[in-house]
Amino acid sequence: MPTKVTAKNGDCLCGLAVDAGFLNCDPLRAVGENAAFLSRELRDGDEVTIPDLTVEDHSKAVDSKHTFKLKSSPPFHIRFVHGSPTLPYRDDTETTTLHVSNFVTNLGGADGLKPFPTGFGFHDDGHQDPDTFKVEVWDPAAGGSVNVKLETLKPVYTADTGTGKLTPTSFTPFTEANRKHDALVCNQVGASATNTYRSKYMRLVVDENDISDSGLADQLLLTTDVADGLGTGAAGDNDTVEILDQMVRATYEIQRCTGSPKCKVTKTVEIGGTERRRIKLHFYAVRKDPGVDIMPTGVAADDVKKHLRRRTFKWYRRVYAQADMAPKLAALEIIDPPAHNMFCLSHGHGLPVSTATAISLNFKLVTATRNLPVAIAFAGGEVPLAAAGVITTGLPAGFSGDAQLCTLRSGAINPSVDLIITADNGERVRIVDPVLTPGAGLTVDVPRVDPNNVDMADASSDLTIGGGITFDMKRLLRAVPVTDDGMHCIVVGKFNTFGLRGRAFREFHAAGAAFKPPLPFRSATIMAYQANSGFVLDNSDNLPFTSPHESAHVICDMSHTIVGANHDRTELLGASTPPANSMGGTKRLCDGPYLVRMTQRTETTSFEVQVRLVQEILTQSAAKLEAW
Repeated sequence: MPTKVTAKNGDCLCGLAVDAGFLNCDPLRAVGENAAFLSRELRDGDEVTIPDLTVEDHSKAVDSKHTFKLKSSPPFHIRFVHGSPTLPYRDDTETTTLHVSNFVTNLGGADGLKPFPTGFGFHDDGHQDPDTFKVEVWDPAAGGSVNVKLETLKPVYTADTGTGKLTPTSFTPFTEANRKHDALVCNQVGASATNTYRSKYMRLVVDENDISDSGLADQLLLTTDVADGLGTGAAGDNDTVEILDQMVRATYEIQRCTGSPKCKVTKTVEIGGTERRRIKLHFYAVRKDPGVDIMPTGVAADDVKKHLRRRTFKWYRRVYAQADMAPKLAALEIIDPPAHNMFCLSHGHGLPVSTATAISLNFKLVTATRNLPVAIAFAGGEVPLAAAGVITTGLPAGFSGDAQLCTLRSGAINPSVDLIITADNGERVRIVDPVLTPGAGLTVDVPRVDPNNVDMADASSDLTIGGGITFDMKRLLRAVPVTDDGMHCIVVGKFNTFGLRGRAFREFHAAGAAFKPPLPFRSATIMAYQANSGFVLDNSDNLPFTSPHESAHVICDMSHTIVGANHDRTELLGASTPPANSMGGTKRLCDGPYLVRMTQRTETTSFEVQVRLVQEILTQSAAKLEAW
């Protein structure tokens, strides 16, 4: 009596036939119930009918010895493996999840500096990269080598009707030729395993330059984005397609199959698997003028949003895919330039109000409807925080003050303070004509940020850890809701130091508690849209790694690689990212087996550490990551 077998993804009629004792799939193809499976691959849940084996009787004399030859077809199999130096081939562990390689594409070895092996068989310099893989076929009826089709599969998303969350519900082959190998050669592995065939060492890469520059096109599979910056979060947007949602499929066509088309056995695996994480990323792009959606460099606000989306979903996504991470665009806002409503009290030194003479502060508060003079008298000796309280108490009705401590500067007695004055009716406030008694000890400055000429190098910068912070930096960072559970990026037009492209604000976990930057002076970057080396965040591919580089300072909580050390010009945190993408560019994130030499610092000194940058992200920025 015929039986039913429930197929799984990767099964084929020949495979089920051989398992049932048939020579090939002809008997299964002849069954009418299987007609739907003759022209497509089997899928999970397909019910395949297996006919009964034909039993033959052979009349033979009972007093003689007879030899019978069983005609059967040996089974076949395909899988992904990494290989091992000691185990028999068939005992190697199957690889069920692939990962984007962290190595420079044409290099291998335990130090990441040896040539990547280009031959078949085991080679330690290929084995040392934990992300390499091989395709293995087992077919006792094949010849000296077999061909396999290896390809990446594009996810097709469905939005949850309740939450709107996008989930891949099916997969389809990409149409681009560089995302597949139609005839990946797998050679017989040797006399000890004549039925087993393996490819060369293979790697997943995320950009075309890694293929074109490496000379290893036959050992690389491209799995990358299709971002265009035009997405709105819909299931069908190009921006939606994640690298780490793609799949890799290997297909082996059974040459001895008599059917047409011939049966194929497949194996499909994930990229990243359970290690995948999302980096919560917030963008705040500053307008040229309040209420006008033209940005400092003259680009319309909607276009800047497209540019930031494309940069994020292309280059940020590519770089962090090697860490099994991807950006989640938690916010993309266009904001007004900050109002001129903040006092920086004793910026850079923290000195108190002098007691030698009577000290007063006079200024005006100007809004759209009011122009009010304010006179403040200090008793003398007030530290900056107390001075902020005196100013707040002296404000006219309808105005409020919010005082925020800065980090204690190394060598200072008191921390400086920022005091933001707001109008209760919501009008923008300007502090005009501040005059402080000479010799006051306390100093008073009002940041007046020009978004197209942001001051990144004033002489009296505060928070010396990490290179100091200027009046303009302070005002910009206090204009957005920076938190430690995300990565925050403020985008301005240009810096007054035109060669500067961006600035990262780190936690400095190795510093003493009193000197660690408070919010909002950590978990953030300030990025220029344009610098003297070209555009940084426009719609082009100029300076592709600058934004991911500055973010890496924050989420790794590290400075730069040690100049002249191994990998210092290929790791993402190598000083000064190059204008153009290349295989040897500063875009790698070390994840072992080798370590990279980095600079770390306390509040006063720098020292060297050797780290895996991927592990540093997981350790230092767990709150900024969320499950896939």
